[in-house]
Amino acid sequence: MKAPKPLEFRVIATPGSVKPSGSNMEVAGVFNPGASVVDGETLLMLRVAENPAEKKILLPYFNVNNTQNSPFEILLEEIPKKDTKWVREREIFLKKEGHVRLRHISYPLIARSKDGLTIDSIEEKPSFHPCYEHERFGIEDVRITKVTTPQGQEDVYAFTYVSPHRELGVSTSIATTLDFKRFKRFDLQGMPRPIRTLVKDFSLFPEKIRSPEMRKDELHQYKMDYAALTRPNAFSDLSSPGIWMSYSDNLIYWGGNHRLIRSCNGEYTGTGTPPIKVGNLWLGIYHEVNPMKKKRFGNERFSAYRARMFGLDYHNPEKLLYRSGILINPNEHGLAPGFRPNVVYPTGIIKREDQGVIDIYSGEDDTYTSMRRYYTEDIIKFLKRSPEV
Repeated sequence: MKAPKPLEFRVIATPGSVKPSGSNMEVAGVFNPGASVVDGETLLMLRVAENPAEKKILLPYFNVNNTQNSPFEILLEEIPKKDTKWVREREIFLKKEGHVRLRHISYPLIARSKDGLTIDSIEEKPSFHPCYEHERFGIEDVRITKVTTPQGQEDVYAFTYVSPHRELGVSTSIATTLDFKRFKRFDLQGMPRPIRTLVKDFSLFPEKIRSPEMRKDELHQYKMDYAALTRPNAFSDLSSPGIWMSYSDNLIYWGGNHRLIRSCNGEYTGTGTPPIKVGNLWLGIYHEVNPMKKKRFGNERFSAYRARMFGLDYHNPEKLLYRSGILINPNEHGLAPGFRPNVVYPTGIIKREDQGVIDIYSGEDDTYTSMRRYYTEDIIKFLKRSPEV
């Protein structure tokens, strides 16, 4: 069955949509947005990637002091060419350290839209920016979910974000907000800095799920845990990276990992959007990466990122019921190839009950932000008519 055509398909943000943070920087991409509805408006947290404007070998990092009062300031470290093994547009390899450093850096900007189809405003300076050591080299790929916090508050927005660090590794953190003006990073009492987890592609379920350990509370009822889609396994010869479920009773410590989607033909998969409830299913959009057979765009070989859907049993989400064919292909945007060609990377999803539609927000080529609007009925029909799991 062919994938449904979207009712609306638009590129809603490009590098020209925002101003760089300073005269010494330039915007390389505006992409991979988290999405939610706040006070009747569509709110996006856009990932803005910047490069140093000068053509010297300059490596950007944030000025952080490990408090919420850290300034929003990007500093630059100049690297002599003799200290590098190789230099590419996106990264360099340092001889002495023996590892790769990125030549770009990212932070989120909040955008607002009345209709979800066009952006009405984008903040000039980030409301949420790197403040702690693990965030020194940027904040990437925000995913927003409306959840209930451990304190029992309702209507709290929790979002996950990725931070790549040259020494601490790639990690995911969680922050919460009531209004997207004031934010709280998750931490433990007495700890000097927020808690992070060494897991990537991390998005939260909007409801608690029965604990897989079948633990009971003081009333002898089964405990309900927070749940997330994660990717705890890295590349190896034994198992390709895939999508798992993980559980937590406090949004800090995660475990009970259960694999949902496995590789079938050598591809690897990763979480895209947070899951949403549609009927008796948890619906999610995820990315699938396949190596390209031929080189494209110069001498570099890029893998193609595509988007598929999955459907989980609402009452038992460890049960994968449906796995769709390809819903979105890369390079549908019709614009010039971007910073990272052949990529469509969905990170935001909104179900609009009153209109009977689902909006999917994606990064394109690590450069642009797109939105696609589908009839919910068409999405579910395509999901259920795809080959069986």
